[in-house]
Amino acid sequence: MLFRSKEATNSMLVDILSTILDGIVVDSPIEKIEKELYGNKRFEAQVVATAYSWIYDKMISNIDALKNGEVTTSSMRILASEEIDVIGMDNYNRILKLMNSGLLTSNDVDKIIKSIELLPFEKISNEDLNFIVLASLFDINRIMLPGSRLLLYLSDKVN
Repeated sequence: MLFRSKEATNSMLVDILSTILDGIVVDSPIEKIEKELYGNKRFEAQVVATAYSWIYDKMISNIDALKNGEVTTSSMRILASEEIDVIGMDNYNRILKLMNSGLLTSNDVDKIIKSIELLPFEKISNEDLNFIVLASLFDINRIMLPGSRLLLYLSDKVN
């Protein structure tokens, strides 16, 4: 068995999550995304499963937030032209597609816009946006402890 450093695994996880987000944005079928992930030998199956579980947790927490009235589906923030200039039309469309897919809520979009405003960049790249969106997957108030996920894998350790 090949042991990787924590940094290498984290880097792989970011690459996998970015690949999944990019696939969602361009409306790729899940089979095509999985073929790209599993066909690429540099991604370990266990790390890919972890990335999927985080995305699944985020979507489940968004559904729970909708059911509990924490987020409304009818509200949408309209960006000012200055905000669109910084974000770019391509990234704005990416945000809207991720919102339509259920991965982002209107509250997440507000947090993303506020995060972008804090960055010292004149224009945000797709990679910058991916990192900001990935950060929204790890909302501290909603993180589930390991082993408390709805799905368990063979590699998970249960007491």
